[in-house]
This record gives sequence, C-alpha cells and structure tokens, in this order.
Amino acid sequence: MKLCLNFTSILLVLLLSTPALHAQNANTSANTSFSVQGRLTDMNGTAVANGSHQVTINVYTVGGSNAVYTETDNVNTTDGVFTVMLGSNANQHLTINSGTNYELGISVDGGAELTPRLRIGSVPSAATAHVADTAGVALNVGANILTRLDSSLLQNVGQNIVTSINGMRGAVNIMGGGNLGVTTSGDTISLNFTGSGSGLSLPFSQTLNSGSGLLTLTNSGTGSAELLANTGTGSALQLNATGGSALTATTSGNLAALDISNTGGGVAINALSTLNSAINATTNSSANAALQVKNASGVATGQIIRAMSASGTVLDLTDQGLTLTAPQDSSSSLLKLQNLSASASGNLITAANSGGQNIFTLTGSGAATLTSNANTALTINGNATTAISATANNANGAILRLQNTATGAGATLISALNSTGNTLFTIGANGAATVQSSASGAGLTVSSTGGAAINATGSVANGAVLQIQNTSNATGSALISASDSTGKGVFTVAANGATTIRSTAQTALYDSTSASGGTAARLVGGLSLVGPVGSGTISAGSLTAVISNVYAKANSMIFLTVNSALSGLTPIRITSTGTGTFTVGLIGAVPLSSNLDFNYLIINQ
Repeated sequence: MKLCLNFTSILLVLLLSTPALHAQNANTSANTSFSVQGRLTDMNGTAVANGSHQVTINVYTVGGSNAVYTETDNVNTTDGVFTVMLGSNANQHLTINSGTNYELGISVDGGAELTPRLRIGSVPSAATAHVADTAGVALNVGANILTRLDSSLLQNVGQNIVTSINGMRGAVNIMGGGNLGVTTSGDTISLNFTGSGSGLSLPFSQTLNSGSGLLTLTNSGTGSAELLANTGTGSALQLNATGGSALTATTSGNLAALDISNTGGGVAINALSTLNSAINATTNSSANAALQVKNASGVATGQIIRAMSASGTVLDLTDQGLTLTAPQDSSSSLLKLQNLSASASGNLITAANSGGQNIFTLTGSGAATLTSNANTALTINGNATTAISATANNANGAILRLQNTATGAGATLISALNSTGNTLFTIGANGAATVQSSASGAGLTVSSTGGAAINATGSVANGAVLQIQNTSNATGSALISASDSTGKGVFTVAANGATTIRSTAQTALYDSTSASGGTAARLVGGLSLVGPVGSGTISAGSLTAVISNVYAKANSMIFLTVNSALSGLTPIRITSTGTGTFTVGLIGAVPLSSNLDFNYLIINQ
C-alpha cells in the first residue's frame, strides 16, 4: 500500500571522504557522502507508525530531469524520523562537483516523488574544499597552518554563526500550514497570518471546514483559558452559527459553566432570535433548575426579571412581586396572587375585552365572575385526566352551581358535544336531561367505587323516579343491558319488556326482604323455570330411581308430582339428596308392576 506522506523536514550533514585530495582546477569534483534525515507524516501532520519503510533518493542538477545519482535504502522510523547516509553504498559513488548546484528528489515505499525537491546548499558541496579552487595556494600551505586555522574557526563557531535550530543542524526547512504563512527576504524569515505582514493582523477573518473545534484553549491552572476585552463601544465577543450552537459551555465542577458579569451598569446578556427561542435552557437533573435567575442585591424591590416592550416595561418581577415555585406538598401554590388592599372591592385578576368591559373578575374575597355576550361564555379543553376539578367542603353548598337566567324554553344549563359537533348530553334550564348517542356501546356509562353510582329521587306521585325508554322497534333492542367484567351479558331488559338473567354463579337471582311478613319476590302471571326442574321414572320391579341434576344439593327442597294413570298408586318420597343427585323411592316394599313417571322442582335456599 502506498503512503501519502509529507516530508516535513530534512537535515543534511556533510561527512567528508577521507582520501587525501589534490587540487586540480577551479571547478573540480570529489567523491563524498552525507546524512539525510527527515520525518514522515500523513497529510494531517501525524507521524507514520513506527516500522520499516523503503526510501529512494535521486540526486539531480538543479532543474534537471535525469538523476545523476540514485540510491534506495530500507529505513526504520521512530515517530516518523529516519536517517540515510547518502553515498555510503560500497557499490556506488556520489560525486559532487563544486561548480554545480544540486537538489534531491525523495519517494517513499514506491510512491510518487515528493514535491518540491530539496535544494542542496553549500554544506555538501564543501566536500570539494579539499580540492581548493586556488590550488596553487593550497599546495603551499603547511599542515601546521591548517591546524591552527581549523582551531581558530572552531573556537568562534558558537559566537559568530547559528549552529542549530531547536536541536536540528544542517539545512532546516521552515514550513507553514493552515492560516500561517512563511516568507523570506534575504536572511530574514517572517511568519504571518492571512498571507501578509508579520504576526496576527487585525481585523482577522478566515473560513475553515473542520469536523472538530477550530480553536482549543486549555488552562491547567486557576486562571482563564481566554480573556477577551473591548475598551470601546463594541462587543468583546460575537458568536454566529448557521447550524449548531453558537456557544456551548460545559463544566464538570461545582461552579457555573458560563459566568457573565457586567459591572458597568449595562446589560450582562442580550439574547435575540428572529426565528425560534432566543434562550433555550435544558437540564437532566431532577434537583437543579435549568435556568436560575437570582437578585443578590438584598434589596426587596430589586428586579429579578424585567420584560420590556417598545413602549416601556410590561413585566417587572421583583423579590416580592410574584412567587413561582414547584409544589412541594399539598399546601404549596404554583402561582400565588395576593391583594394587600383592605378594600372588599379589590381585585386579584381583572380581564377586559377590547372595549374595556370586564369579562372575568377574581375579587380579593375569592369570588370569581365570568361575563360574556358571546355564544360560549367559557370553553375548557383538557388533554390530561381532568379538565375541571371542583371541590367543596360545605355540606349545604353546591360543589358546582350552574344557573341559566334566561326564560326561554330552549335554554340549557349544560350542553355536551362530540367531536363532530352533535349534541350528546343536555340539561335544560328546567332541569330536563337528555342523553343521545350514535355509538354501538352505551349512551351513558356511570361507575362508582364508593356509594351509589346513580341516585334518582322524585317528588311527583305519578311520575317515574327513573324512566328508561328505547324508541327503536328492532327485536333485539334493549332498555337495560348489564355485563360482567368479561363483557358477557348477565341481565337484559328488552324493549318489549322481557327480562333475562344469566349467571354462572350458584345463585342467579337473590331476592330478600327485611319486612315482617313481607314478600321478597311476587310473580303475577305464572312462573317458568329452566334448569332446576325435570322428570324421572321408577321402573317396574324397582323401588327407587336416582336423578342427576347439578342444582341438587344436600339441603335442597324438592317437590314431586306423579305423572301416571296407574290405579292404586303407591306414594313416593325423596329418600336421600346429595350434591348433584337425589333419590326418589316408593313408600313400602312392594315394587310396581309398571313404570311410574314423575315430575320434580328443585328449590335452593
């Protein structure tokens, strides 16, 4: 796999070849070798992983297209840094001409040659210094003079020339990146932003595309990571965002994530939004506030919140002007309004229409008045559990009182509509109530977990306390239908008056009366029983017959009637009863000559 690499820096160190060279002429050459050191990074400046890489170095004359020398070496990198001794190959010789300028082309792991090429300065070319351009002078200089000359130069190197930059020696390449540019003029290197000048020029503007933070400042001490100050009239900091948040403040400590103070008398925060909320505060802590506003002045009239309109103040919230708290117990108030005036006519709330007429008034005594000349005086919608909850602890007073003072026959106290606008329930001003329903289920459902679900009382002797009528003439129409918890019908009164009772319990119907000599149930017109009645037969030659019936019990009362035309009948009786069975036997020990049929009725207590 080819690597995409930046050759971030190169250090060239001259290593002179050891053979004694003799001067030839003013433009001579010499075999030499020198060290090439660099650091391999990817396009983001991150060093390649430590390991082995193949580095190919081509030596060109400046601007040439054909290499005068090529060498390929396997190198090991540490933090991207490698070193090659160019020209040290025993099978090749690197020849440097003193009168020629050279440059290096480098490729890594078989990739394309990196650009730009690296210019070889005078340090490698100094290998030809042993073959002096002024050969005549060099041949006449003695060894002792050369020794003293080298010693003198070495003593003054540290004082007169730059020997290294950040520990790097040889040819050092300073490169810019991002908004930082590098310009040179003679022996001056300038670092600048926005391509001109030196240092950071203001005003500064730059647009970059980055998936992470463009500017990260970290202060590991106790001071501020960044301090911005504007001594003029403008903003010290202005943040704009077209997508995400313009400002995100995060803290993991106990102090505020964002602390803004204004000691000059002006506004500490000015929030403006032309679309959605100017400030959106969110917290995932059940014990802490998403937004906390506090007046620490200690003055009772100090403002906590002040809302302004174009014409002036529209809301002034002081320490005592308004109290808003979350309920802590049953006696807490979410909103508390109090009129400290002793006047009985003082109002807590007064709502007026555009004409100035009061449509809602809540007096200091707690009495509320709602006035309207519209079709609907009050509309209440609830998408929770209860739209209206009325509670009273006065035994003689009404929990909810409705009165229509109109004398019209069609005046109503209550009118309930469904989602399509059809009337479902109406209570007229004269007290008449009407329930209508087009649903397949019940038109009215009444339930109670305490006392009576319905309590009907009438004072008219000839009127019904509770009247139920089904105007449908369908055969299956019902006046009353009672179902158990599974939805099965247990009691039905049909529109024609027929009554049906069904039960899987041991007792389908239980009637009782506590009146002395009273009748728990009185049937007029006859009685038809299904289930606890039947017939049986005492076969000829037998004295008894066992009858099976689920309604039979040990304490059941069983009535028998003989269904036979035999002459000289022998009396029969119940000789024993048990759960689900009873036995009928003849009185006497003489069997009959033919079958004896009988009917029975079971009555359980």
